[in-house]
Amino acid sequence: MSWTSPRWAPALAWPALLCWGGHKLVGQDTYLTLLAGRQIARFELPQIDTLTYWTDKTPWIDQQWGAQLAFYAVHGVGGLHAVLLVHVLLLTGALAIITSFAARRASPFSVLLAGLLAIGLASANTSARAQSFSQLAFALVIVLLARDIEKPSPRTHLVWPILILWANLHGGVLLGAIVVGLRGLLQLVGWREPRHALRGLLFGVCAAAAPFASVYGPRVFFYYRDLLTFPGREIITEWAAPSLSREPLFFVFLPVLGLVLWRARRSLTPFAGVLLVLLTVTSATSSRNIVWLALASAMWLPSLIDVAFPSLVDRGGGAPYKALVPIFGALTLVGLVHLVTTKTSTLESDFPNEALGAIERETSDRSTVIASDTLADWLMWKEPRLEGRVAFDVRFEVLGTERARRMRRLLFVKDDWASSCDGADVFVISNRHMELATELTKRPKIKTIYKDDAVTVFTGSVASSSRPSYP
Repeated sequence: MSWTSPRWAPALAWPALLCWGGHKLVGQDTYLTLLAGRQIARFELPQIDTLTYWTDKTPWIDQQWGAQLAFYAVHGVGGLHAVLLVHVLLLTGALAIITSFAARRASPFSVLLAGLLAIGLASANTSARAQSFSQLAFALVIVLLARDIEKPSPRTHLVWPILILWANLHGGVLLGAIVVGLRGLLQLVGWREPRHALRGLLFGVCAAAAPFASVYGPRVFFYYRDLLTFPGREIITEWAAPSLSREPLFFVFLPVLGLVLWRARRSLTPFAGVLLVLLTVTSATSSRNIVWLALASAMWLPSLIDVAFPSLVDRGGGAPYKALVPIFGALTLVGLVHLVTTKTSTLESDFPNEALGAIERETSDRSTVIASDTLADWLMWKEPRLEGRVAFDVRFEVLGTERARRMRRLLFVKDDWASSCDGADVFVISNRHMELATELTKRPKIKTIYKDDAVTVFTGSVASSSRPSYP
């Protein structure tokens, strides 16, 4: 297959889009990843939390330690630019693997259409974080399993080292285990020979064990438990169900997906059909899952589009679309140059680096800080001396349900919010929490030391009692 084939256009369009939106690659989870990586490099794998005082000495099972340490090491070599380049490479690699599989089974038009739809779906959240590794692992696993369905091969067992590594990179390994377990279950149900049943059983048992192949051993169960039971939809936008205002393309995509699946249902394998339905349901309940649906759709939709709408498919080699490959290729090359030459301050433009001077001047070795959840890890990354003196951050698996709800009451000024401020004398409040900033300005012992369009920094006390203990 020629590199000029339009089948490769999505894999070239994706890095171009990522590179030209450089500041969108840096988010709150980027700083959490780097901060945790620094903790591991300086000390050891965390067992208890020492970063925030609400959760001081609380058990911390850092399941994502491998990805965090890797990104921190990359940062040590080439700074934030290197981190973002590796992130772009991981995301591009995932889509390229998917596109390569689809390109050998479908027309150029269908591969291009499904790939561009996947890019649109996945572009809602593109920040560098531990999940970057998860996307590549997911792509490798589903391609190996899809090829195994077409022709069983010993190379399918490569899923096991991938899952073991994944279990030390990101919690998305649970999805990987479900996908492998689904392959085993379908093989067990539809077996024709005893060896098929044994193979299906092997896949099921090993898939169930794979998420526990962590350096934390069986204790990682508590991480997965907290991750799955945490009421994230109440607190985190990304964990909430998609909305028409935030993810309009998702609501356009759903009927298209349904129509294609219905019209090509006879060509759909049970594995692909069940997985696509499962991912659609999980995406409809939480927008953070849309990326998995996007990757799976880019893989299976092209061949299904060929069957469902043969009159729309250009089977003549894709001549009208060949120009897209050099165009997207050129945009990617220029985008990479643009990314590596962009100033770090521009990449971090969503974070108020200008406020750091005021924070440094007004904080002493005894200061304790309440910061908006979206700024806490950025603040500790930029000001290491504040580690252990910030109230909370976005590690909600450590924070727990009750503390997370207490944090929400504070940030959104609900009920007895002021009691959560006891002991704090510096407040770094994002413009997302303007109601809290307004309330703080009304307090007689509070003064504003910095304010811009992104953040307001206060000093003083809200309540005079000593710092409370948090359950």
